[in-house]
Amino acid sequence: MRNLLLLSALTCALIAAVGCPKSGPSGKAKFVPVEGVVTINGEPAAGVQVTFRPKQVDPRTLEESLGTTDAEGKFTIKTGEKDGCPEGEYFIGFSKVEGTEQLLMQYCRPIDSGFSVTVSASMESPTFDLK
Repeated sequence: MRNLLLLSALTCALIAAVGCPKSGPSGKAKFVPVEGVVTINGEPAAGVQVTFRPKQVDPRTLEESLGTTDAEGKFTIKTGEKDGCPEGEYFIGFSKVEGTEQLLMQYCRPIDSGFSVTVSASMESPTFDLK
């Protein structure tokens, strides 16, 4: 019994000393500024929420990156309080509400929208044209 208590105490001390590795937006991920444009049939789309959802999802660190288009269809992505989003592959979703009507329903679920992007320091600003 004494050995079991000693082993338990040593295990707890080891876990406390080492800690848990950090990853994702709150860890040491490299954040990249992301700006882009959303159009609908080639025209600027104002007031569209743009959602970047990581393709590789870790439920402990899941945090979507969001932006909203201005009158010219331009958006800037933020993840929580940080500008940009971590490097990686993302599904992209788009939604817009006017009054009580949800528009762009076919694009609102990032995984089903048909749009994706790889975020990296060398990426070009993406343009998404919704039909």
